[in-house]
Amino acid sequence: MGDRLNPQRLNAPELKPKSVSYGFSSMTLSIFSSVPRFTKVLLLTGVLSVGWGGAAKADELLRTQVLMRERPTEQTLVGQATVAQDVLAQDILAQDVVAQQLLADLPNNSRALEAQTALTEPLRSHVHQGKQLLRARKYAAAIAKYDQALELQAEIPEAWYGRMLAQKALGQSKEAVFSYYAYAEASRIVGDLDTALAGFEWFLARRPDFFEAALGKSITLEQMGNPAAALRSFAMTIEIDPQDPRGWEYQGDLMARLEDYERAAQSYEQWVALAPESPEALWSHGHVLIQLNRYEAALERYVRLAQLQPEEAEPQQRQGWILLQLGRFREAVVRYDAAIAFDPSKAANWQGKGYALAQLNQYDTALENLTQAVKLNPQDAWSWQLRAEMLEQLGRREEAKESLRQVDILREVQVLSRSEDGRSLA
Repeated sequence: MGDRLNPQRLNAPELKPKSVSYGFSSMTLSIFSSVPRFTKVLLLTGVLSVGWGGAAKADELLRTQVLMRERPTEQTLVGQATVAQDVLAQDILAQDVVAQQLLADLPNNSRALEAQTALTEPLRSHVHQGKQLLRARKYAAAIAKYDQALELQAEIPEAWYGRMLAQKALGQSKEAVFSYYAYAEASRIVGDLDTALAGFEWFLARRPDFFEAALGKSITLEQMGNPAAALRSFAMTIEIDPQDPRGWEYQGDLMARLEDYERAAQSYEQWVALAPESPEALWSHGHVLIQLNRYEAALERYVRLAQLQPEEAEPQQRQGWILLQLGRFREAVVRYDAAIAFDPSKAANWQGKGYALAQLNQYDTALENLTQAVKLNPQDAWSWQLRAEMLEQLGRREEAKESLRQVDILREVQVLSRSEDGRSLA
């Protein structure tokens, strides 16, 4: 059947790094971003206790895994802020000298109270009333109003800032420092990256070993489009706490996006070592190993991933694809069968199985699978091409010609599409 059946030309199973979503994570939790159809793992962590050396306590009190299909609500996140603040009060900032020093240094910028976020009712009213109460020096009432807003939506920088000023006025040093960190995080989320960066650097100037601020700074620099500075910052973050998997994770993510797969693989390997049960760590490491053509090592990652996610199709599909590259066609058929059992709607699974069967000279069965592939995705020229090959092998030449005509039509459409794109850019 010739070089046309090189498995590299098969539809790869979405060989992309995991998507990265920098939500309200560094302050009260760490969200390992999900890959398509994967369960999100929410690791609730005490922010300043983790950042300033209290990892064991944070693990004991807050490292609760919440399995969910959708992003947690802001109310869930703010609810955890209270827990994180309680841990903060019990840990490093319980040293009143440190807390008081930080309290005295907290900025007092009235412009930061002005609206940065488009709010709907009742959020707008809560924030406005909080600001009025703050100006009237009714600090406890102001905090209560700001908390009402933040219970509904965490990403309101001006609410966190007003909360910080009220707590500072009341001498609530630990709570005020916490609110200022939350202000920096919220600013980053709403896209006020300069303010976020200034906030993280404020913490690092006073506590250069503050892991959470270093991580927040690194992520902010990446979001600002400065990957070189972000990589330097991630390296410093990892130096602060090489046992926290998030530094290795986010550093690896950036390197993968820069297509520096060798160094990404090294970072992800450390992530896997620190979080061996993390599906996202295994997925990401496997991805870059595929990019480096290290198929045996990648296969090990996806075998383990399938053990952790026994009801998911993607780990099975990726194993099938890798086994094709290794020429282990019978095993590939088994993996693709498993993927099809979990997700029969995905054309790539039928295509991969059809290719493996063709290599085993099982042309009739291969044709059945490839026919199903083109039914599910009639725009895939390569599936039509493979189908034509099978028909030719079975002596059904007229049907093979019809499949090849579909290939020609689709390729003409692709050429026209590229031409149109070129003209639109001219």
